[in-house]
Amino acid sequence: MLYGIDLTAWGWFWLIVGLVQLGTGVLILGRNEFGLWLGVGIAGFSALMTVLVMFVFPLWAIAVLTVDFLIIYALLTQSEEFAG
Repeated sequence: MLYGIDLTAWGWFWLIVGLVQLGTGVLILGRNEFGLWLGVGIAGFSALMTVLVMFVFPLWAIAVLTVDFLIIYALLTQSEEFAG
């Protein structure tokens, strides 16, 4: 245990998050509209969490926010391809 966090549970949590992201990527490549919105939601949540740690890791946070916003922009500007 590190700082009261069970590292095994933490590892399983991030494994599940990674699998959800992998599934979202597969849905996006398959032009699934649910995958589009799930991808926007995951990137938006990542951006929100990054803002919370911006003062701890400022350069890393700027890089992650840039990637998150580019992902959201790319998914939303190509959303007409998913509709039909």
